[in-house]
Amino acid sequence: MKYIYILLLVVIFSLGTACNKPTTTTTLKIYAASSLMNVLNELTENYENNSPHTILISFAGSSTLRQQIEYGANPDIFISADQIQFQKAQDLNLLDKQIYKLADNKLAIITNNPDIKTLNDIIQNNITIAVGMNEVPIGNYTNQLLNNINKEIQYVNNYSDLFNKNVVSKERNVKMVVSKVLLKEIDVGVVYQTDFEAVINNQMYKINMPENINIITSIYAGILEQTLNRSFSNEFLDYISSNDTKHIWLKHGFITQD
Repeated sequence: MKYIYILLLVVIFSLGTACNKPTTTTTLKIYAASSLMNVLNELTENYENNSPHTILISFAGSSTLRQQIEYGANPDIFISADQIQFQKAQDLNLLDKQIYKLADNKLAIITNNPDIKTLNDIIQNNITIAVGMNEVPIGNYTNQLLNNINKEIQYVNNYSDLFNKNVVSKERNVKMVVSKVLLKEIDVGVVYQTDFEAVINNQMYKINMPENINIITSIYAGILEQTLNRSFSNEFLDYISSNDTKHIWLKHGFITQD
């Protein structure tokens, strides 16, 4: 009888241990544009607080990330700061056909000098400017912005030439542009509105710019064709694109759809 009692205790203990065994966790790997660092970190933290899974995000310029995927990197999700890099990944059949448009953004021209206030101020002599490389989204958007300014009658016809004459630094991603201005290595930088929102308390100023010449940008996300975590990837993207998370995107300065 004693042995039967001990055996029952062992069985009960084993069952209890099995019931308390933690749910199997999965790590979701995401490649995301550097301009999304603050908002995605907050969204990820909120998601992980209610999920057994882990999110691992690598941030860099969208073009750099797309090239890494093209050359064999295997994240589960790609989030791009522009449609061009996203479309290139789609054209190479690297992504599922389902597209998530997460939010919109726009450009901002920032400076550490309160005396630089207008678009005409930044094309004066001795002003230094940092922009993104042409092949990265922020660089491409900067060129579009300059084209818009050239068309406006209140600015000189060769505005873009005078602007580019003052460009002394072309960076691989927008965070590097922000850093140059923050550290006062450069006077002016072309970044996203959300980048300005993130550093507004660091004695940074925004150049006055008419809304009709600004560029509206869009954030696109997709799941890699070769992912082994398709269900989890869909779940995460559904969460960060849901109405429940709109307030977080808005908090970081993004524009969301009604």
